[in-house]
Amino acid sequence: MWVPVFADDARVEGEAVLFTCKLLDRRIPCRIDAQVLRAELAAADDDLVAIFAQNRERIQDKIRHKIRMGRYEADGSIVIKPGDLQTEGGALLKPKQKTSP
Repeated sequence: MWVPVFADDARVEGEAVLFTCKLLDRRIPCRIDAQVLRAELAAADDDLVAIFAQNRERIQDKIRHKIRMGRYEADGSIVIKPGDLQTEGGALLKPKQKTSP
């Protein structure tokens, strides 16, 4: 059984968080747009990497599912699109609110 391994390389590029996973000897680029993070997490925070980090496990689970189902983009990447993170119980966890010093 193959298991995707995720790199700790999340970064913002434009209006998306990009990250990678490795499956066997293949590097798979992954992306989640800022719009999806904000809309589906009801996040007002502009720190996209922080929102991603707080929801990493759930995002990675969705990537694993898309890999199992063969839902690659034409360029071989995996993209989390609007609606992908929604569940019957609602959206993912909301990011923690920043506190004043």
